[in-house]
Amino acid sequence: MLERKKASSLFQRLRDAFSLLLLILAVAAAVLAAAGLRFQQNDERDLVVFLDVTPSMMARDSLPKGKTMLDLARTHAADMVKAMNGTRRIAIGTVADDLQFASHLSDSPKDLQDAIRMIQASDLKVSARAIASINDYADRSKNRYRVILLTDGQGAWKNLSPNVEVVRLGSSAKTNTGIIAADLEWSGNAGDRARFFYQVATSSAGEIKVDLELRNEESQTSLRLIPLTLTKNQTLSDTIEIEGAEPGRWMARLLTQDALASDNEVAMGLPERKPVQLKVDIADSYFYKRCVEAFEIANGALQLNESDPEIVVSQGTATDAPRSVIFAPKGNSPYWSNAEEAVDVLIAEPKIPDHPVLKNIDCDALRFAGAKKAVPTTGSLVLLASESGQALIWKSEVAGKSAVVINLDPTEEEFFLSPWFPVIIHNAATHLAGRNEIPRATLATGTVTQQASGATKPDGSTQADDTLVVEQRGHWRSKVNNWFGAAVFSAEETVLDGSGPQASAKETDSGHPLLLWLIWLALALLMAEVFLYHRRMVG
Repeated sequence: MLERKKASSLFQRLRDAFSLLLLILAVAAAVLAAAGLRFQQNDERDLVVFLDVTPSMMARDSLPKGKTMLDLARTHAADMVKAMNGTRRIAIGTVADDLQFASHLSDSPKDLQDAIRMIQASDLKVSARAIASINDYADRSKNRYRVILLTDGQGAWKNLSPNVEVVRLGSSAKTNTGIIAADLEWSGNAGDRARFFYQVATSSAGEIKVDLELRNEESQTSLRLIPLTLTKNQTLSDTIEIEGAEPGRWMARLLTQDALASDNEVAMGLPERKPVQLKVDIADSYFYKRCVEAFEIANGALQLNESDPEIVVSQGTATDAPRSVIFAPKGNSPYWSNAEEAVDVLIAEPKIPDHPVLKNIDCDALRFAGAKKAVPTTGSLVLLASESGQALIWKSEVAGKSAVVINLDPTEEEFFLSPWFPVIIHNAATHLAGRNEIPRATLATGTVTQQASGATKPDGSTQADDTLVVEQRGHWRSKVNNWFGAAVFSAEETVLDGSGPQASAKETDSGHPLLLWLIWLALALLMAEVFLYHRRMVG
């Protein structure tokens, strides 16, 4: 009995000592965690982490649940924030056509994690401007920050600075097929025939067969199904005629499932036919009318209309029309004065070279025979002038009326036969009518375009500026009721061959920080002590 009591007392003392040891270890772990204990880092610089958000980052990787490359980038960035746990500052940014910061330098894990969760993919491919910006940022701040780029490593990333540390995510090459160019336009000036152009590229390792559907979104009608057969790394293009075309929204779709969905469809718009209605108010109008008829036959841009014209073409004198194109000004009018004395022109100098009236015109080839020493009315916009400063082509607006005046006589030196004669009429008439350019069916994202009074974006929001940056894929609608589309149109974003920059990042912490492990250890030791205490209480 005495021996049993002795053994029991010894076991009790050992158990108490072990419990005390557990409590000491738990308290030590908690103290170390509260003190922010961390391993010594060789590189103490703050981190600036940029996530690639170009369209290819929405490609699905060969992972469970089909995570996208952007999902991997967000996870990797979140792990870096987790590991730092406030011991160093981190900035989070995105890069596509430009650099954007989601969070500036911060040591708050919550703020950084919230910023990472908010990051979304862009429809804009990486630009040379963006690469130059990230290079400049990395080179200027290399002694203070580590600049890290999380990317899928596709081919559009070129000429990155060695100071940009690249982290490549997921598998490099993926099988993908996409549309890298497309267009839709009317064929001829009448009827319902249109021309559809397409260019398709693939990164498939072998032969691949896909169908390309051309669909009218207004009538929900599929007008053509085009079977395509592509071989490894092939680019295939063609132009086909479409019967039964109607103005409005159109969509071209590749009927396939591959790594990236965003390059499998292209939104397009086919504008209504609206030729500019012209009246020629000249006694000898033969050559003028032939010019108008030539454009009517070629592309339907101009059309003769004696009864209800939008533009009146005259020679010598101004008319009462709201909008006019006037050749060979004489005498006085609301748009000029003192057009009496002839003037010799040696050189014609464009004052606004990119003005629509001067588009596609070789100004050096124009002789301006019959020009007069006319004085444009106050406020006129001089587009072309002689070496002596004499206005040769100008636009005037007076009392709500506007006119383009061409200071030359077409009857002299056979200017009627010059190729620039019909071009001047076309440019002046379409400019006055506000239809100086036929709207493109679709544009590459990132394109800057002019749309009078702005447009409605695919997401339903509006932009009122005349100058638009097309940053979203889908159908856009201008304020003058024309539809046009936007698509990525980038071979580098479609051919996912992993030909971009190689991984170059130095080691960075990731995963749970030491502090968290210490807290878990302290909790585990406390639970063990609770268990032992319970055992002591029950005998």
